[in-house]
Amino acid sequence: MFKYLTLVLVLLSTSVVADEGKWYIGIGLGQAEPQLELDKDVADSASIRVSGRDYEVPVSVDSEFTNYGQKLFVGYDVGDERGFAFELSLVNFGNYRGTLDTSIDDSGTINSEFFEDIPYTINLSGDQTITADLYATTFSTIFSFKITDRVSIFPRFGLSYIRGGAYIQNTITISAIIDNEVESITLREGDRDNIEAFLPMFGVGMDIQLNKHHFLRTEFERYGHPTEEYVDMYSVVWGYRF
Repeated sequence: MFKYLTLVLVLLSTSVVADEGKWYIGIGLGQAEPQLELDKDVADSASIRVSGRDYEVPVSVDSEFTNYGQKLFVGYDVGDERGFAFELSLVNFGNYRGTLDTSIDDSGTINSEFFEDIPYTINLSGDQTITADLYATTFSTIFSFKITDRVSIFPRFGLSYIRGGAYIQNTITISAIIDNEVESITLREGDRDNIEAFLPMFGVGMDIQLNKHHFLRTEFERYGHPTEEYVDMYSVVWGYRF
């Protein structure tokens, strides 16, 4: 994905003579933090029915982002005061991994037509692991407000085309001891879903102009629904104006 933006940057660099100082490019590094369905409030337990019996099983959720996020961008300042700009960026949010675990432990006796008080012990453990990789292509507008000649703050609003994939792996292990005989079975299944959506984004940041060409930024950006599923990006950015 990034190779296409690199090609765009090369083409732009050959056409900025007439608009010197208006075009700029840059790279950003930071931490991407998701708020996905798996991270939301989950009950401490859930009901499950096994062999005609109802069980209350504990549920725990653990998730983490394993990579830092990166982005490349190109922008164009509108007007002479750099108060308004358009930007096109490519963002790599890294790899997301989350797990949901459940377990059952039960024991007692079984009575049937021919046997009575047969001891049994059942242990069931299961987990669902979700691994996702996410990327975004974003077109946004920036409105800058100067604090000093070199420092400004800005809000950002835009639209993102987010793509990626999620692999879901389910594993269930059942162990049973009935009348001192041990039975064990493990079931596994996996499925991959493609992620593709147009989602809004917004952000805020501070811009520090180091000299005529170089500048630094610190930014916060949110990609997705403002309060439901989204990915937050905290980044430090270096940029160069032509």
